Amino acid sequence: MMIEKLTTINALTMLGGFATVILNIMIRYRRGHKPCISRGKCTSDLLNGTTLVPFFVIAVSVFSDTLLMDLIKNGTAFLSTAGAIGGFFVLGEILKGESPAVNLANAANTPSSAAISDASKPHLQP
Repeated sequence: MMIEKLTTINALTMLGGFATVILNIMIRYRRGHKPCISRGKCTSDLLNGTTLVPFFVIAVSVFSDTLLMDLIKNGTAFLSTAGAIGGFFVLGEILKGESPAVNLANAANTPSSAAISDASKPHLQP
């Protein structure tokens, strides 16, 4: 069994996950949601929180190759978790039909209201 060594990336990822859980509990409490703490909500918050650091590192990797290499070498579990959750999120948005890309594609395939209103008007021939 291989145990990953604790690196800065791994520590920040776990910290981000736990901080997200605590922050969302406080937000739910402040908004008056009952119950504020549930196993399902906390699990979802933890998984969403652990994706923040890998996604941020990937976005910032344009400026630092060493940061990306550290993530690839030492944070494979968190990187795969972030990729899976990101993939499921995008897939869910596509299946709901609320993705901006899907909305643009649907808008391109439907006639505009101006074209419909012009087609319904009788055309006068000179």
